[in-house]
Amino acid sequence: MKGPDHGTSQGGIAKACRLAAAGLGLACACVLLIMMSITGMDVVARYVFNAPIAGAFELVEILMVVLVYMALPLAILSNAHVEVELWEPKSRRAKRFVLVLGAASAMAVFAVFSIELYEHAQKFTKRETVTNSIAFPLKYVAYAAMVGAVSCFFFAITNLIERLKKT
Repeated sequence: MKGPDHGTSQGGIAKACRLAAAGLGLACACVLLIMMSITGMDVVARYVFNAPIAGAFELVEILMVVLVYMALPLAILSNAHVEVELWEPKSRRAKRFVLVLGAASAMAVFAVFSIELYEHAQKFTKRETVTNSIAFPLKYVAYAAMVGAVSCFFFAITNLIERLKKT
């Protein structure tokens, strides 16, 4: 006998989301470890050897953007984001309406973010924009953020479906 997740497209989507969440979680942990290592080495190099690591600040800034846009989809998928309840509906239909309205708002925001980040990435590519100290191409940062925003859009849909099942 097949379980509830086997043989259905929804089960495949749930499994893919769990795998994506595990991968994003691991990637976030790695980025955070790299940021801590760079910062720690820079502090030691700065105060012990009086020779700070060139570009460490820029690299940490870049990694922070990547970390935020990798962690946002995780927050949405695990429903760990901030919610403000201005109205607590009593009926099941009204609760579902509020869920759909909230998810539609999130999807609209992340769709706009995705489009804007794509346009910025295109501008950075055209102008060959790089950071000041380490000459890192900013187009890669914008594309990484865009992928995170697109992931947020799709995870908002998945989160909505899961929450509608529970109401």
